[in-house]
Amino acid sequence: SNECDQALRFSQVEWRTCLSVALGAASLLISCVDVGAFFAMKLHRKMTYRLAIYQVVSSMVLGATMSTGFLLMQYSTLNKVMAYACFFFVTVTKYTFTMWLTVHVFAAVVFYKNISPRWEPLYATSAILIPLAMTLAYTAAFLVEDCSHNVVLVGFHVLWYATLALLLLNVALVVLIVIVLLYRMHRPFHRRPLLARHYGLALREVVPLLGYPVVTLVTIAAIVITMQANTNAFLRDTFYEIGLQILNAMSGILFMAHIAVVVRAAK
Repeated sequence: SNECDQALRFSQVEWRTCLSVALGAASLLISCVDVGAFFAMKLHRKMTYRLAIYQVVSSMVLGATMSTGFLLMQYSTLNKVMAYACFFFVTVTKYTFTMWLTVHVFAAVVFYKNISPRWEPLYATSAILIPLAMTLAYTAAFLVEDCSHNVVLVGFHVLWYATLALLLLNVALVVLIVIVLLYRMHRPFHRRPLLARHYGLALREVVPLLGYPVVTLVTIAAIVITMQANTNAFLRDTFYEIGLQILNAMSGILFMAHIAVVVRAAK
């Protein structure tokens, strides 16, 4: 009976891993197409689209990390920690880029300001160096504790709360953006038509970026709700893993839709 249960669990894990790898490959393919279109259409000249491609690339790397990481985690505790460390770094980096993208939209919608490209190095360095420092601290703690399983659990909880903090900040900014947009739809710039025209042009370029944090938040909320509704540990892990892979692919699809809007507006 125990052997049958172990064999069944192994086949389930194998099935989940294969599905995750397939979704990761699809995300990689979509992202490669997006990056090619990004340079072919010379969108790299504008910061707005560079922020969008950061989402695509970070999602692509996260998908690849998940696909390879879950394969490595099956062999040893050390491999598991290394996989968690990579997953931790890429996940926090992705959501930090999402936060900066939301800040960019917030500044444009609320304060009528396009954030200067001078701030772009801050976006990139903070989105990479802060998660990297946290990842190195987690890995060092694991090695100092002589490969303790408790460090794996601590790392998972730190990842969870860091992600939660970034997502809550995104929620607050998105809610404020929507409130301001609704307010200004009902209170147009009657006495300042020039400002209204410039504001409308800015919104046409910036507001599509709002799709990235909104889709991210809705998908994460759906994953959490689904996980909480299931007591089976295997199903909870499956919903988490597959849900994130779907989110990674959706970032690439969103970028395609964003480009389609740009092309249509240019005609």
